[in-house]
Amino acid sequence: MNLIQALGLSMTAGLSAFLPIFLIGCISRFTDWITLPENYQFLQYEGVIAAAGILALLEFFADKIPAVDHFWDATQTFIRPIAGIILAVAAVGDVNPGFTLFAGILGGGMAGAVHTSKSTVRLMSTSSTAGILNPVLSLVEDVMAFVGTFLALFSPWITLIVIILFFLFFIWLLPKFGGFFIFRFKVLLSWIRWKLTKPMIKMKEGLYRYGVSLSKIGTIEKNLEHSETVQTVIGGQIWLQRQKKNVWLVCTSEKLWVFVRGLFGGKIWSYPLDNVVNCHVEQGMTVQYNVTVPDQMLSFEFLKTATPYIAHLDQLILDQEARTRLV
Repeated sequence: MNLIQALGLSMTAGLSAFLPIFLIGCISRFTDWITLPENYQFLQYEGVIAAAGILALLEFFADKIPAVDHFWDATQTFIRPIAGIILAVAAVGDVNPGFTLFAGILGGGMAGAVHTSKSTVRLMSTSSTAGILNPVLSLVEDVMAFVGTFLALFSPWITLIVIILFFLFFIWLLPKFGGFFIFRFKVLLSWIRWKLTKPMIKMKEGLYRYGVSLSKIGTIEKNLEHSETVQTVIGGQIWLQRQKKNVWLVCTSEKLWVFVRGLFGGKIWSYPLDNVVNCHVEQGMTVQYNVTVPDQMLSFEFLKTATPYIAHLDQLILDQEARTRLV
């Protein structure tokens, strides 16, 4: 076997530490398709095959249960890279020690990268679907680990294409991974602060603002109409095209503005306050804020400590509704 096969097997170990070891052991013991190096003959021992099979079966069921799957992934953070190292070194065979070490490092890194990607996608799924999609993702991962093991053994060129595609996916996922966990860390800190202190609204130059620096207020005001004055600004996230985007929700004396922020510019739009119906629901550590406007509903997510600012925004919208009824 060669380096491409080593990387391919390490990828499958990042999805499941035990299934590829079980399959390699069975193939080596019961067929003549592959021959393991002398130092890795233990993979075809009956005890190793039985243990790997039992653990693979345990993983199959544990990975299908929401919440349990995250605990299982946490326990596998070190196990999967180790499995990747074992499979990579077994794949390259008895060569010089330097190349064996190189293959082991690559194998552990590959398994770790795949494990990180898998865990991140699973956490995003839990966040967006409350874990409903997780069993389906787990089943897809099982199929990928099973098929990937055979591809790595018998179709190295297809395996090379898969490796290249994975690296492109990992590069695309990496910034989302960082942004996702940074926001979740902020959620946790905000929730702890809220539970301990129940922070009150802090006035800043007559403006209710949360999660937005004063230097950004000028940027916001440049996009408003001359007759408008900013009354409340809340920073958070919005669901847009099935993705979460950073957003400023701005309430002026006349309109509700949405500023979606992006690396290469953003989007801005507004609605008259008398066309806005709002509803917020506390969901665990965050506040889900839904705004119904003509023809659509916008869904925002804010930190727990934004609650008093959201209450102030609610009052502004209610006051506008009252003025509209009087007219």
